[in-house]
Amino acid sequence: MTTQRPINTPTNLREWLEFNHELIEKLKNRDLTKEETKAFYEKITQDNIFGLKIIFRVTNKTKIGDGKVQITAHIMEMTENGLIGCKSPLSPNRDWEITAFFHGEVRVEEGELYESNYTYQSYREYRHQLLTIPSKDISPLKVSFHDILLLNGGKSLASVAEQVFGTDLEAVLFSRFSEYRNSLFKDEIKKIETLKKKNEEAQKQLSIKEDSLKDELQKVQKDYENELSILKESYQKEISKQQIEHQKELNKLSSRDLQFYNILSKIHSKPKAREDEYYLKPILQWDPNTIVETLQTLFYCDREESLYYDKSVIETFLRALQTNTLVVLSGPSGTGKSSLVRAFTDAIQEATAHFISVQSSWTDKMDLFGYFNAIERSFVPTPFLDSLLAAKESNSLYLICLDEMNLAHVEYYFAEILSSQELNNPIPLYPPRYYEEAREFIDFYDCIDDPTTEDRKQYQNAKELLRYPYEIEIPSNVRFVGTINMDHTVKPLSPKVIDRCFIIELTQQSPSADEQTTLESSTLTGRIEIDLESFTTPISSEEDVKHDVEWLIECSDILQMIPNARLNSRGKKQLINYLRIGAHTSERTLNQLVLSKLLPRINFSKSQYPAATDAFESFTNRLREKKLKESAQRASQMYNDSRHVNFFK
Repeated sequence: MTTQRPINTPTNLREWLEFNHELIEKLKNRDLTKEETKAFYEKITQDNIFGLKIIFRVTNKTKIGDGKVQITAHIMEMTENGLIGCKSPLSPNRDWEITAFFHGEVRVEEGELYESNYTYQSYREYRHQLLTIPSKDISPLKVSFHDILLLNGGKSLASVAEQVFGTDLEAVLFSRFSEYRNSLFKDEIKKIETLKKKNEEAQKQLSIKEDSLKDELQKVQKDYENELSILKESYQKEISKQQIEHQKELNKLSSRDLQFYNILSKIHSKPKAREDEYYLKPILQWDPNTIVETLQTLFYCDREESLYYDKSVIETFLRALQTNTLVVLSGPSGTGKSSLVRAFTDAIQEATAHFISVQSSWTDKMDLFGYFNAIERSFVPTPFLDSLLAAKESNSLYLICLDEMNLAHVEYYFAEILSSQELNNPIPLYPPRYYEEAREFIDFYDCIDDPTTEDRKQYQNAKELLRYPYEIEIPSNVRFVGTINMDHTVKPLSPKVIDRCFIIELTQQSPSADEQTTLESSTLTGRIEIDLESFTTPISSEEDVKHDVEWLIECSDILQMIPNARLNSRGKKQLINYLRIGAHTSERTLNQLVLSKLLPRINFSKSQYPAATDAFESFTNRLREKKLKESAQRASQMYNDSRHVNFFK
């Protein structure tokens, strides 16, 4: 029996572990303290087993939140047979893996070799690993080609390589590789030269064919011109013949018949407007001082139907749009409510009008926007929602007109729009989690090799859903207009709606003799160019309009005995914005505001509210004193029509 020679100077980890057997046994199978891992670190560095730095292979890199990165690495040791993985001192059957934590990005890749300083492990749950990496001072391991051979094939592979290629492996292999690349390069050059010759030949053949086609084309063109010349000559002869025959027939007519013929000829020869002429019209500049007259002239002169609207109607409509307030056009059928919207957008460069037909069954916002189908995970939109989404893609004025909007209760289906415009809040369409689920499924669908029919259906629903956001904001270029009739088939406007809109009453209108002469003598045509910033920028200051606003509020205060008739703070703000936005003309604009903001709020029974009757008479007298003739006449008409004083009849 031979006695093993004691190891006095360990040269590798295995020998060092045998030499320090008692120390290692004390550390096994129990929770270690920080002092014990520190003692192990000091001992192994004192004996210089790894040197100043350890070599390791990164086995895992994970981001764990809060900007932290966790790295797991296998400690390696350089031996005469190359780099080998070390076994854990406390668990010899397991690889010696260490764990380190860093803040921020660490430039390491899994599977690659690195070297770094090291220290003792202080984290309680990782102390059995004994060591760790203390900082980001990690650098890739630089190894020679000989070391790579040792690492992958051991000492035998390295020895064979030296026998075949000599000791300077890198120089020999680089030389061989360069020769190989040069050979490939020469082959590629030959291929390129061959392709170049083929290309030159093809270009030559193409040039010959091109010349031949040019000659043939010239011949065809010449034949065509000859045929066209013959046809023109024949056509002219036929036209001349018909004109002679036509003149002979005219000579047979009496003077009275000839007069009728000339009138009909003028009517027939009036050219019809073409679609392309609409886009070729001249651009007119926006001028707030003349915009109302310009619009009135364009409505009458630049349209086939020669529409006429009083300047006061046009100005009220324009200013209400500029202040971004709901406009309600009231009047019997045939008074031009929808035509006003169309004529206005036709007169404004790149403006758009979209008409939505309101249904009597509408009861909430789903009828206006659409609804979410939770079973199919899809959204069923409406033309109204599609119009809003189209407006978001445009920078131009976009009018959405709710036709016959009081067929249903406006405050039921339109309440969220009114609230959104006032508070500038988005309108929810469906729960946002479904939007996120749809987006995640679309990403997941790309990874499905063989999607089922159900997968394809869900994918289509998800794609369709992403077209519609889970909430929508009203675009700044959108203006809402509504048309209403007042008869027994419709719903009355509630005080809430009246409070939030300008109401314009339309009647059958026709120009005076002087107006008609002026309009018919005009040749104005074109489209007015606006930008939304200029369109919505006030001209006057609050101080400029203060006097008129105070007078209107005083008139409103007289009506406090009538339910819902008195203007609130919202109404006052609307008056200020309306007066500031346009060129201010006191009498005309005051008439407009009384007719559109004060009179529509009045609704009471003479017999039930005698105090209201007295207040209304005082209010009417106040209008007469201000010499607001039109407003005073309309107020008197409301009072004299029946026992019930109401604007809408």
